[in-house]
Amino acid sequence: MTENRYTIELLGASISIRTEEDLLYIKKLVKSVEAVTQDVKLSLGLRDPLSVAIMAAVFLADENLRLKSRNFDSSSMAQFTIHKTQTEEEYSAERASDALAHIEDMLDRTLRRY
Repeated sequence: MTENRYTIELLGASISIRTEEDLLYIKKLVKSVEAVTQDVKLSLGLRDPLSVAIMAAVFLADENLRLKSRNFDSSSMAQFTIHKTQTEEEYSAERASDALAHIEDMLDRTLRRY
């Protein structure tokens, strides 16, 4: 496989990588991270790039663990089918709304600890 070079620019930082992954896939990953960092900035009002990156990482790790632990029963599969038939715009709007609700819930749980 061919090695590709790509520069990721995010939160004021620039990181050059070499990968065998398809560049379109890498661009999708970066776009996904950009969306999460933007959600974090807007919903939490954070400006510091490190704080934004940490909260985005927490959100993405939480999402990843929830997906790994989810049992795909028939209702989950039905929900997946429904999401798949939505337009990208509808899905993006719904995902952003879910992300904001999730971040607010995480923040609320965090603040209760202190």
